Amino acid sequence: MAIPADPKALAAQARRTFLNVVLYGAPHALQAVEEGAKLIATQAAPPELLLRRRDAWGDLQRLRAPWQQHLAEQIQSWQGSLSAGASATMLAGLGRTAELSLVDDDTIEHEILGSRLALAAMDQASSEFTDLRSRVIALERRDELPPSDILRPQVMAALMLQTWRSSGLSIEAWRCVQPVLHDELGHLLVLAYHETNKWLIAHGVLPEIDLRPLIRRARDTGV
Repeated sequence: MAIPADPKALAAQARRTFLNVVLYGAPHALQAVEEGAKLIATQAAPPELLLRRRDAWGDLQRLRAPWQQHLAEQIQSWQGSLSAGASATMLAGLGRTAELSLVDDDTIEHEILGSRLALAAMDQASSEFTDLRSRVIALERRDELPPSDILRPQVMAALMLQTWRSSGLSIEAWRCVQPVLHDELGHLLVLAYHETNKWLIAHGVLPEIDLRPLIRRARDTGV
């Protein structure tokens, strides 16, 4: 591959492109979550579960706008730091104040729900994410994305869950509408990965992906 001029700047712009797609796609995705919550609330269920589902839908009706605002603010914080030249690793501390205030049990539950969302997203976005990861690590001449990289599904999942909590929505409400959250937020990440891959291909970055180096690394590390 012919590395473009200033490849690290191109990688940073790819991350901003990814965040832009999430930012502009979020209103539609969050509206779809609310509509899915309404559908779940109308399905037959034991009375106690039905009440929780209706409460979750009511909470989303009231708090979807704050959730969207908090999510947009966090994404814009990441974008601003990227524009200022911060590395993917330096961005790890962004948006974690709410997490640090949680008690231990809530923290564990937060991690579990975030991991489930990340896995659900990867079920939908695996090939697009793998291609994007290959292009970015080629630009940055590294072996792997940092664990805290915003491109990683688990980082975006944590951001979605954190902004859900900071907007006043509860963990109980998240559990009630979890299938819808997995579908809609996973679809949003697929779109973001796809559009970022298209942007990088348009700039001449790995039009054809060779997965053999990734396979060799996985074999060497026992994965």
